[in-house]
Amino acid sequence: MKKRFFLLVCAAGLVFALCGCAGADFVPKPEAEISRFDIDSLSLRDITFVFDIDITNPYPVGLKLDAVKTDFFVEGKQAFSATNSGGFDIPAKGRQTTSLLVTLKYADVIGIVSDYASRDYLTTLIKTEILIPLPEIPGLPPSLKFSYDLEKRIPAVKPRVSIANFHVQQPSAAEISEALKAAGKAAARDTIASALGGLLSGKAPAAQTASLLDIDLPLTVSFDIQLANETAAALDFAGLDYGFAINGNPLVEGFTRNITRKDAVSLVSVINRFSTKNLTAAIIDAFKTGAGEYSLRGKTDILFPEEIRKTPVPLQFTEGGEFNLR
Repeated sequence: MKKRFFLLVCAAGLVFALCGCAGADFVPKPEAEISRFDIDSLSLRDITFVFDIDITNPYPVGLKLDAVKTDFFVEGKQAFSATNSGGFDIPAKGRQTTSLLVTLKYADVIGIVSDYASRDYLTTLIKTEILIPLPEIPGLPPSLKFSYDLEKRIPAVKPRVSIANFHVQQPSAAEISEALKAAGKAAARDTIASALGGLLSGKAPAAQTASLLDIDLPLTVSFDIQLANETAAALDFAGLDYGFAINGNPLVEGFTRNITRKDAVSLVSVINRFSTKNLTAAIIDAFKTGAGEYSLRGKTDILFPEEIRKTPVPLQFTEGGEFNLR
């Protein structure tokens, strides 16, 4: 406390000297600027932007950023308004960078831009107001307010994920024989093949299905994950880290770079294996009925055109819905 009082006295003495020589107009003031505006991340529901605000403190005492007010306009209409209050410290005679996040929901933007689906870019205006309380030094006002207008073109984005072409491949006779041998089971190979065929076609009796759970028989599953952008903006997807579940029960997970582009849709081809030991009652029920609920957890990077962003933007999602198993 004594040290802070001493610094205030020194600062006041400096200000008096400056004011006596050249007037109060020469008292130094903090400086603030928006040093970066960028896309931070995406989800299937919204897009998050990041602002970096640089503030320079010319005084021998620390300052605290009181508030930052942000108004976000899309195509001339306000889409977002928020005020971040306090909590940001700027050290004495130092420079501090504060990052602020602004999240826009696609539904809110679509409500503003009626032709959003046909757009590739949108014009935005970000109005920022920064309030900094100043130390009680003669010649200084109680606070300083900085206002900025930043115009930025952003991509029109609305990612969508769906599942198609789900298929489970019948194991070979050799794979069935190996699984029976490893489990020490005397069941006939044809019996297991028949039970599996019945399960996948929805015609297996419960007794036959139960025989599959006693052996570790690997089954190959394949399906396509469709990643689409429902606007005219061009998006490319990098490799996908995924986890796939049926009726709430995990089936397969992994990572793939097998991605092909067709028009505005990126097809991620998944080929993976799971064991018959992982056939829970919920998964068996889905195979019996030929339909079920899927849940897809995904993590990927989206590549924008270089004029928008040179580095990938992370996209994480959990999506679900109904799908057909055959």
